[in-house]
Amino acid sequence: LKEFLEISLVILAVGAIAAGQYKLLVQFSLAFMAIFNSLNLVNSSAFAKLIDDGDFSEIKKITRVELKQGLLFYITLLSAFMVLTHFLDIFSIFSLPDGSYDIFYLVLMFSLLNLLFWPVTQLCIHLRELDILNLYYSVRLLLMIPVGLISLSGYDLSLMFVVLWLVTLEFIFLAVASFRLSRHYGLFPAVFLALRRE
Repeated sequence: LKEFLEISLVILAVGAIAAGQYKLLVQFSLAFMAIFNSLNLVNSSAFAKLIDDGDFSEIKKITRVELKQGLLFYITLLSAFMVLTHFLDIFSIFSLPDGSYDIFYLVLMFSLLNLLFWPVTQLCIHLRELDILNLYYSVRLLLMIPVGLISLSGYDLSLMFVVLWLVTLEFIFLAVASFRLSRHYGLFPAVFLALRRE
């Protein structure tokens, strides 16, 4: 339902063709979500058990290691993609317009932000902090409505602007959720845990 409403608002903001372009670029970016599927920290029964046991110190240790592995994997995939597109214009094969590469790299910021801030969504689910997830999804959809209304009022909004707006909303959510997790459970963002020593 969330995805349906969000893509409907994107269509409202930039039109069906640009929204289709956005959806296709998101599908391309799903390959990069393999980062999180490769991490034992996410969707792991062992991870859930650590939370149930309240063993947050072990979670912090795991997170430091997994962040480094995730960043290495992310950079490797991104470099491989850039080398591949240097020789082959992949997006032109799918009849995507000029500027798709810039939007695609911006879409990839969703994966990078989630990697740097923890898998916040999974943590909130395991810690039964569902209220913050529900609030975020509601606020995110509400903040997309003005963008659509601006477009309907005659302003020509670009897909780049809409995606940048979504990335900004994602960053705000991750920052707020991470602050809440650090305040209540001492679970600081992964990038902070990797930089500090205990």
